[in-house]
Amino acid sequence: MKIRQLFKKDIAREIKGVIKVGQEAENDVRQELDEYVVTDELQAHLVYFFKQYLKSLQVPTDQMGVWISGFFGSGKSHFLKILSYLLDSNLEIDGKKAVEFFKEKLQDQALLAQMQQVADAPSDVILFNTPSKSEDDNGDSKLSIVKVFNKVFNEKLGYSASIPWVAQMEEILDQNGQYAPFKQVFQEKSDLTWEDAREEIYYNEDMIVETLVEVANMSEESARRWIDNGEESYEISVDSFAKRIKKYVDKQPADYHLVFLADEMGQFVSDDVHRMLDLQTIVEDLGKYTLGKVWVIVTSQQDIDELEKDIHSSQDFSKIQGRFNTRLSLSSANADEVIKKRLLEKNDAGKDAMQLLYTSDIQASLRNKINFSDGTISLKKYDSLNDFSDFYPMIPYQLDLLQQVFTKIRENSSAGKHFASGERNLLGAVQYAALEYADQDMGLLIPFQTFYGHLDQGLDHSVRATIIKAQSTPTLQPFDVDVLKVLYLIRYLKSVPSTVENIATLMLDELDADRLKLTEEITAALDRLTKEYLVQRTGLEYLFLTNEEQDINREINHMDIPTSKMQSYIGEMIYDTVLELKKYKYVPFAEKKVVAYDFDCAKWIDESARGNATAEIGIHVVTPYSDDYRNREARQQLSTRENRLVIGLGDSGTFYDDTMMLLKINEYLRSQSSKQNSGIKREIIDRKSNERNDLMKSVERQVRETVQNATYYINGSEASLAGNPTTKVDQGLHDVVENVYLKIKYITKFYDRDDFSGIISQGQINFLHDNSDDPNRLATDALEQYIQQHTERKMITSLFEIVQVFGKAPYGWREDDILVSLIRLLKDEKIQFKSSGSMMNIHDVMFPRTIKQNPSQAKIMVEKRKVIGEELIRNAKTVAKEMYGKNLVSEKEDDLKEETARLLSGTQKEMANLLEEYRHRHYPGENEINELLLSIKEILKYQDADQFFRCLYDKRDELLDLYDDIQPVKSFFESQKPVFDTSFRLRKRYEIDQDLLQTAEAKEAGKRISEILAMSMPYDFIKELPDLNHQYEQALLTELDQKTEPLLEAIQQKVSALEDTITTIEAVRSKFEPLIKDRFSLLKTKILGAETLTDLYSYSSQIDHLTQQLSTQINDFISKMTPEPAPPVTPPKPISPLPPIDGGNDPVIIEPVVPITKKPEFVHKNKLIPLKYEKIETEEDLDALLAVIHKELEKVLEQGKTIRFI
Repeated sequence: MKIRQLFKKDIAREIKGVIKVGQEAENDVRQELDEYVVTDELQAHLVYFFKQYLKSLQVPTDQMGVWISGFFGSGKSHFLKILSYLLDSNLEIDGKKAVEFFKEKLQDQALLAQMQQVADAPSDVILFNTPSKSEDDNGDSKLSIVKVFNKVFNEKLGYSASIPWVAQMEEILDQNGQYAPFKQVFQEKSDLTWEDAREEIYYNEDMIVETLVEVANMSEESARRWIDNGEESYEISVDSFAKRIKKYVDKQPADYHLVFLADEMGQFVSDDVHRMLDLQTIVEDLGKYTLGKVWVIVTSQQDIDELEKDIHSSQDFSKIQGRFNTRLSLSSANADEVIKKRLLEKNDAGKDAMQLLYTSDIQASLRNKINFSDGTISLKKYDSLNDFSDFYPMIPYQLDLLQQVFTKIRENSSAGKHFASGERNLLGAVQYAALEYADQDMGLLIPFQTFYGHLDQGLDHSVRATIIKAQSTPTLQPFDVDVLKVLYLIRYLKSVPSTVENIATLMLDELDADRLKLTEEITAALDRLTKEYLVQRTGLEYLFLTNEEQDINREINHMDIPTSKMQSYIGEMIYDTVLELKKYKYVPFAEKKVVAYDFDCAKWIDESARGNATAEIGIHVVTPYSDDYRNREARQQLSTRENRLVIGLGDSGTFYDDTMMLLKINEYLRSQSSKQNSGIKREIIDRKSNERNDLMKSVERQVRETVQNATYYINGSEASLAGNPTTKVDQGLHDVVENVYLKIKYITKFYDRDDFSGIISQGQINFLHDNSDDPNRLATDALEQYIQQHTERKMITSLFEIVQVFGKAPYGWREDDILVSLIRLLKDEKIQFKSSGSMMNIHDVMFPRTIKQNPSQAKIMVEKRKVIGEELIRNAKTVAKEMYGKNLVSEKEDDLKEETARLLSGTQKEMANLLEEYRHRHYPGENEINELLLSIKEILKYQDADQFFRCLYDKRDELLDLYDDIQPVKSFFESQKPVFDTSFRLRKRYEIDQDLLQTAEAKEAGKRISEILAMSMPYDFIKELPDLNHQYEQALLTELDQKTEPLLEAIQQKVSALEDTITTIEAVRSKFEPLIKDRFSLLKTKILGAETLTDLYSYSSQIDHLTQQLSTQINDFISKMTPEPAPPVTPPKPISPLPPIDGGNDPVIIEPVVPITKKPEFVHKNKLIPLKYEKIETEEDLDALLAVIHKELEKVLEQGKTIRFI
């Protein structure tokens, strides 16, 4: 039975696919309505739509927007066309309205009644494809939707669609009843129809002006201005358009409706937010002005909710949603249902044949053959006899896959517009494929490459050129071309990887096909296609290449990449990505996870190192490009010679080719990064970048598999390792470590720097007499043995050297663990540390930090410790007993040394403190203290215990003698120093007053105090000092009292004299009276507090000096206050004259007396007597003195001053 004989309807009949908008041939409409399949899903949509639409016939509403969504091939455009037929009251086919064709398709009588009611109401429909009706509006996308709606409305009215201002002129003429006459007159004048002439309006301008003048009664000037300014003065907005529509609708019958049906509106607005908002505004304004009389129905591949990501404002998105209350979404099930019923539905004979064909063997065979590789989405297979009968000779998954192919071709090629017009559709593709095999016998399956023929003429030239080239290439076979077609069809489907397994499934062409043979043929074909640069392999997938892509692939293949660079990249992938190996963590004891080492690893790839090449262990990856790859023995030797885990990679598969291709693509992309490439080449380069990323993932997967399946060598033998690559390498490195670091397990416990102080401290070392409590006893013993050998050979060994040696093979110990074992040996007095020739003190607070610092470690010498003689130990204990009364019982040399040193240091500190007393005055015993300090310092300078005890032994007698000599000095400072300090103070006063003292008691006591203080060892005589101090203080006090009384009397006299001189003038008295009292009061206080006679004698002269100073200040002040004598003035006349004298006639005038004011002069009585007259022996001396006094006083009087004695 032939394939064409299976179907209920003739498979070869002409079927319009998605009917193009504007295609109105009656036969086409009849076939569409007749064959339209109403699925359950479509019926549900019809019920919902007509329920909403019918409301607008009954009540006003602004909810008149409909959004129909569905992916490519779902039938949304066809559904929109059918709605246009059902809503158009003017459409009749064979005298029947469109609703008549649905009476047999629908069982829902209520729905049919609603559809009939709508069909009976007067209406017009305007059906259009949005992208095809859009025009270049110079980037003004804000009004582009308005222009499209205006354009199709003009077409509906018979006006110009391409020139909107001409349409406006036509509408004005029409409204005035002049449009028909205008067209008739114009044709008579020009022999052209107006519809043809208006497209060249400026060419026909004179004839148009002449016609307007005749028909519209316009002047020629006005008519020409209308034409010339028409385009410039024309404007269209959403609001003006909506008002225009309202004006038109208002002229129609009361129940009239106008419906705009815009196909592919979603695609047109989805990439432009302004268009989206423009569409929303049009629907909103039409609803506002027409109240449900105008409907807008649009289709979109996107559901309206998916547009939100393209809208900047959620408020704007809500408005758009609100305009399209009625939403209908068509699914893939609808497309399947339509195809099954319109094309693949079987006749009775066909159904019987299907039942005979679909045997259990065929079912089992198909289950095994229709399989897809990992990473492929779930695709529908034959699940039952009904499935088989419904789809055969198709396979169920093909419809869904074909829909995805159509969608992706539209998105990824310039053929997208062509596909958008509906010329290539799912229905047509299935019919084409069925017709290709219509005359074949049953048993075949339609292979997926068949669908390419339906698409061929609508594809980009670059795609078709590749197919044509393959067909004309001598080295290729027809089957290779079929494989190439399949690769193109699934080129953009991420959900169906283009693997050999998937290609084999897609190319199944018989129910009993040999899949294994088919797979082999496909593999061979892919190899041939790859060699011709028509196909590119990326990992396990193959990619169809266009002409431009082939050129770029050739450029990529010609990129020169050294093999060493590929080896390096493989090493990078293995070490950094697969193994993520920075350091290897080795755990020697399974039960002690805390004991773990982080080893540096040398990382090699063939003959090149990555990073640290000198580590003691490592990994060496050997690829097929290594000199040692073919020599198994060489690889084994390498694992032993270099202490490495050797990984021999396999050489099968495409791993190395893929890696080289990845590097070539990288190099090519780098070379193109700075170039300005054309649009097509730029797109291909961008895809190459994505392809590079995919290939990188593939290479990573392959390198994991390659390492997983590699051969491993350890210590000269092939190793059997299990697990994933990381686990295998961990196991291998574990064995390498134990082969290299044979003594690493000597360390069974880890320590860190924080443990040093605890190990050093006395309270935590009860185990130090033996190693029974040392968890790392074997390591400690190994260190002691190493140090002893070097000491015996007189080899100088630094701490740094020890850390380095024991940090490497065969030990591999951590530094902190090495240092802890050395600390144990130090505490056990088996070794010693020296720095700059001095013994280091393990108890020094800086010791833990010092031994951790590399610069310090290099300066610290480590040697075996000498055993100190018993005699030296006994001597130290004797010194401690005799000097301090201490019995030292420690048996440890360092402890005994530290305790002895501590005692001596205490004495050293004590003596140093006593020396501070001598900084203030001379005390006895300073020499003895210095000698003892010098002796102790000589002993304490030795850090080495042996040298310390030997020095102490040599200085024993000297030290004990000095210690005895210092005892009186210590007693002096403990009890005698206060008395000595008092005597020292009194001796100082004695030395000052020695010549002025009058009493024998004072002189004798002062002299004896001075004698005792001058002694070098006065300790036995200090007992005399208390009485001597008292005797001297009492005698001195008596003499001070005798000298003080006259001075106090002199002060009183001077104060009285000065006060007398200032009492007459108030200003003088108020200024100087407080000053006189304060200055003499201060001097009096000093006199009363005087401690020496010398001080009192100095105060006598201070009294005279202060008196002179104050008197001078008083004289100066008074001098400034007293004015100079005024010039004579005429005295005033008396109020009444006296009687004349002696009876004369004239009265006697008495002149008033003007008083004379004299300045006082203060004269010091003491200064009137010169020094040479202090002693008067004769009358002549007296006369001479009086003459001098007279002369001095006379000078004052001559100056017109009064004399005041003070």
